[in-house]
Amino acid sequence: MRRLALIPLLVTAACSNATGSEQEAPKVEIATALQPGQWEITREITRLVATDNGEQAIERSVGSSTTFSHCLAAADAEKPDATLFAGIEGETCEYKNFYMSRGRINASLACTSPDLGGQVMRTIDGKFTADSIEAGASADTYFGSYGDVSISARMTGRRIGECVNA
Repeated sequence: MRRLALIPLLVTAACSNATGSEQEAPKVEIATALQPGQWEITREITRLVATDNGEQAIERSVGSSTTFSHCLAAADAEKPDATLFAGIEGETCEYKNFYMSRGRINASLACTSPDLGGQVMRTIDGKFTADSIEAGASADTYFGSYGDVSISARMTGRRIGECVNA
């Protein structure tokens, strides 16, 4: 009978920490904003499909990449200027939807391209840390004078230092 009374004590001792101290899991800091400074963004095209029979204005191909630089101001760290994700000189972009929290980013942008006479709808979906971005990007063009395309790309970005004055 005494042996049966010891079983609950043995089970409790086996399940408890013998040292009496609890080990804490390492804390992972999740970014809530991008770190201000000079950013380098690279987009590599993974899919490009003509969506009509017009003459294409975009002279890129699958596998080609573009890299551009962007100065992110401290005031824009929680919601970067849309040009950080567009990267096309001459385009004017505005967010239609924007979410950036706990290491996740999802945004849709409407960009106008006066040189091409139309609009480019962009989406970004991925993850970020304070000094890096990794996302899938897509763009659908709606040009009046040129052929339209649908593009998918892999976008990576990293903070490379303090802003460089132009």
